[in-house]
Amino acid sequence: MKEISKYIEESPNIKTIIQWYDLPENKVIKLNPKFQKKIINNIYGKLKYGEKKKLAKKLGIGRSHLRLLSNLKSNFSIGSLKKVLTKNKIPLKGIEENIIGFGRKRMINNPKFPINMGSKEGVALRSIINSEGHISKQVGRSVMVRVPEIEMLKKTIKYSKMLLGSFRVSIKKTKDKATHEIFLPGELGDILVLSGLTRGRKSINNPHVPKDITTGSMDKKKVYLQWSLASEMECTKNSRVLKLTRYVNVSNIIELSYLNKIKEGCIYKNGIPKIILDRLSKYPPNLLIGEALMLKDFGIIRNPYIISLWKYKDGGISAAWSLPITNRKEISILYNKIGIPLKEKSEKVKGVLQIYK
Repeated sequence: MKEISKYIEESPNIKTIIQWYDLPENKVIKLNPKFQKKIINNIYGKLKYGEKKKLAKKLGIGRSHLRLLSNLKSNFSIGSLKKVLTKNKIPLKGIEENIIGFGRKRMINNPKFPINMGSKEGVALRSIINSEGHISKQVGRSVMVRVPEIEMLKKTIKYSKMLLGSFRVSIKKTKDKATHEIFLPGELGDILVLSGLTRGRKSINNPHVPKDITTGSMDKKKVYLQWSLASEMECTKNSRVLKLTRYVNVSNIIELSYLNKIKEGCIYKNGIPKIILDRLSKYPPNLLIGEALMLKDFGIIRNPYIISLWKYKDGGISAAWSLPITNRKEISILYNKIGIPLKEKSEKVKGVLQIYK
């Protein structure tokens, strides 16, 4: 398994303190009306027609849009607000108290800029999304979280609101499945990506645990692991083994001749040729490597290993990797020193621990 220094070196650089002006320029900002009128009128209100036209061209903002902004009939995009503030010689940093809304379809009211994704809530939320969430490739779409446990969804909503501000959200039953789901504002996706997460399928993108967490305090690592384990750990009744399992796409690693031969569905380890296993053994999921390295800091020393392959209808193939915890000492560390924040799963871990007594 990789050393922590190598893992950190390969991890992308991220931001954990997210200012409003760090976000995409097409995002919408709603200002306190008095402040909005002031900054527009300072540069636009007393100008003659020809001068207004020149100003609009110089700023790259349509004259009709400037007029709407002046009449408080439109909100700023982040890009246009930057330009107007610069023209007013007002620093971008420091206007946060005048921002009363953020977003388009579902506005986040009284947003809490700057947003601290390095906080306990930020670490917990990133861990949950890295396991159970989906950030759409399409910028602006809602961030989805789908799990069986309503308790986890309630915590996810709580952390999101503590970080972002107030917004509308509801827990819904997933159609034809034994799960529930929530859809968080799309603006959260931009913030999560800046702080180390990826858009699209994690098995394909193979993201790392965010760098500030793997290089952070034991408290940060503990919070991240708590929610990782709550999300991904298997606790089978009457079993003496706990497993943390993750998937990574390996379509570009496996020889095409082998890929074409195998059928759709699951191929267990004992059915995979040794030459393929040897090749795959060098490519465990980055999230699982990061989690194994952090568990090591708590005294749980385990290396991930391949348990199976899965071939999809489209011909793509993923490898399932598992990190097992199989002795009393390490399960005790997991239960007593790290802890599981979901009551139901915590009780299952406690039950496994009692088997060893």
